[in-house]
Parts: sequence; C-alpha cells; structure tokens
Amino acid sequence: MAWALRGIWSRADVFHQLPSGWPRLFREAGPDSLASLVDPTYFATPWGWGLFASTADAMLTAALVVLTAAGLTPLLRKRDQSESLSSLGEILRGGLLGLLISFGLLVLAALAGELATNAHARLIGPSVPLTSATFWGLHFTLLLMTIAAVLLFSGLADRLRGQRPLSQGAMATGVSIVVAVAVFGRTGSAAALVLPPIVLALWGASAVMAGADRTLRRLVWLLPMLALVVWNHQALIKTYDRVEE
Repeated sequence: MAWALRGIWSRADVFHQLPSGWPRLFREAGPDSLASLVDPTYFATPWGWGLFASTADAMLTAALVVLTAAGLTPLLRKRDQSESLSSLGEILRGGLLGLLISFGLLVLAALAGELATNAHARLIGPSVPLTSATFWGLHFTLLLMTIAAVLLFSGLADRLRGQRPLSQGAMATGVSIVVAVAVFGRTGSAAALVLPPIVLALWGASAVMAGADRTLRRLVWLLPMLALVVWNHQALIKTYDRVEE
C-alpha cells in the first residue's frame, strides 16, 4: 500500500510542482535553503520512475526502503529448525550468501555514484559548502539505503547460516573474490580490493550478533555499518575523480 502511494506521488511529480505554487519562495531559494531539496537545479535524475526525481523524492524513497527492509528482515530470519543440510549444502549456502551480498554492494555503489553524478557540480568533491541542504539530503539518502542493506544482509545471513559458519564464511569470501575479479574493469581496483573483506566483515558480524546479548548486538552493529561507509566512500571517490576529469 505504501509503495503504491509512493508510486502515485512520483507519477504526479508532486515535489516538482511546488515551485509553481510558491514561485517567490523557490526563486529566491539558495543551496542552503530547504526549498532546494525539491529544486532540480541542485539534484535531478532521468531514471528511477520519479522515485529519485529530486532530493526530497530520494529521501522519501530511501525512508520507505528502510521501513520495507525492517519489515522483511524478521521474515528472512525465520527458518525451519528441523532442517538439516549436508556439509556441501551448507557450504553452497555460504557461496549463495556471498553472491547476494556482493550483488547488493555493487547496487549500493552504483546508487552512490548516480546520486553524486546527478547532483549539481558545486555539490561534488571535498570543497562542498557544508550548509548545502541538498548535500546533506543526498548523504542522508545514502545512509538510509546503507541501513536497509545491513538489515537485509543480516537477515539473509541468519537465514542461510548453518552448523559450519567458518566454512560458509570462507565460501562467501571466496565467491566475493570471484565477483571482485569479474567486475574489476568496471569498479576499479579500490572496490575490488575492499569487496571481499566487507563481505567477510558482514558475515562475521552477523554470526556474532546471533549469539550475543542485546548490548553486544548493538555494538557489533557498528561493524557492518562502518564497512558499508567505507564501501560508499570509495564509490563516491571514484565518481568525484571522474567528474573532475
């Protein structure tokens, strides 16, 4: 229902219609104004069916993605306790997890690059004014997407984890190495180098959280979050370098 309403909102392009209703407010808005969040001058995308048509659209979509991920994660964690797999079956599950996490990380990196590419040139690079509302809005969008990714990755890890977590973790890392080599030409050396360690960190953190108390789980949550922050950072750096060229 929520996604249906979001689709209708995007189809109507509500945020881009606001300037016509309050022309003076939006005509005088600078990059540090909240009105810039709906101004296509600062950020606009030609893709995504309007879900990322403006900074405000991107933030709204990202918030809905997080809520959806939070709702799906408990369902992903549910598993048949009587289920029994062979050693090979569990190891193959580890490989599947490595493949899914690697794919998710590549999608997240692509999103980070697109957010930076479609932003105003003044919002790209280390000299961005920190008062820019769009700058913070896009980073908030990326943060929400990162939280959603961590939720889904942890849910998948809990679902696929068996009695041989070390073997599964090794297989997941091995698959991520294969993926890193396969996409090396597209993502660059930095992404290829950090992809396997991040997959291993996500697997290890989820394994620790499975048997930890609530306080420790909250602390361990920082590990996958920091890992994905590093991943997003290298994706943004790659985009900055391309824009500067």
